[in-house]
Amino acid sequence: MKDFYKKNKKGVIISSLIVIILIIIISCVVYVVHLNNVKKEEIAAERLTIEEKFKSFESLENREDKLKSLKSIIHNSEEYNKTEKAYSETKDFYNETIQKMKECFRKDYEETYNSKKIEKPEEANKKTLENAKKDLTKLLENIENEKKIVYGPHEDSVYKELKDLKEKINTTIYSYDEKLKKIKEKEEEETKKAAEEVERKAAEEAAAAAAQKNNYNSGNQNNQNSVQSNNQANQGTSGGNSNAKPCSRGECWWACDTNPDTGEIIEGTCYYTDYSTCNTYDLNFNYTGQDLWSCTPQK
Repeated sequence: MKDFYKKNKKGVIISSLIVIILIIIISCVVYVVHLNNVKKEEIAAERLTIEEKFKSFESLENREDKLKSLKSIIHNSEEYNKTEKAYSETKDFYNETIQKMKECFRKDYEETYNSKKIEKPEEANKKTLENAKKDLTKLLENIENEKKIVYGPHEDSVYKELKDLKEKINTTIYSYDEKLKKIKEKEEEETKKAAEEVERKAAEEAAAAAAQKNNYNSGNQNNQNSVQSNNQANQGTSGGNSNAKPCSRGECWWACDTNPDTGEIIEGTCYYTDYSTCNTYDLNFNYTGQDLWSCTPQK
């Protein structure tokens, strides 16, 4: 009886141990499954947050707002990596999302460059070249201000990409500068030629005016001599009447002497000339002589 009891007791102990071990194993399995579910939930929640941030980033139109959004998610990633429950899956998703956001900026750099550069700069005018240079210079400024965020940290491949892009833009700007210099030189040459032409014409006009003045003075002296002779003759026939036979306004030729330098009428020189007799009269039709220099009496 005692032997049977001992045997049964031993079996009970073994069975109990087996049950306890099974319970422990099941508990561990359940706990592991629970932890795994918690991990999945936390990863899913963090992933959803990251996706929402990326969607918000894509919807932004302002450049500064986009850059702030990129800085924000980079900061969140760095803070997340410091936590005890920083899952590798979430770290990888952060990195993938950040790279996509950075790529948006890099793509914008290329698209801006392609849209602002001039296909045929040799045919472009000054204004087009100046506007293109201004836009590309602004692009370089944006790249320089954003490079620490968009390209940092400087891995070899990324750094080469940045270097090549800046060299390409600088080379294009330089080519526009050279073209603008040539245009400026041409404009200065044309301005110089125009000024020289103006000076030449002014000199010619001054010389012509001087010659005209000399001719006028010479002819006027001859005319005065003729007038004096005719005055004496007319006074003899008209009995000394100074305003004998004045012409009507419709039959007279009205004229004034002008200053050859300024073209202004010389005061007191205006007179009428009778076409038929070449007699001259002042504005009140008082006889002043004869104009035999520019007028021929009709017989």
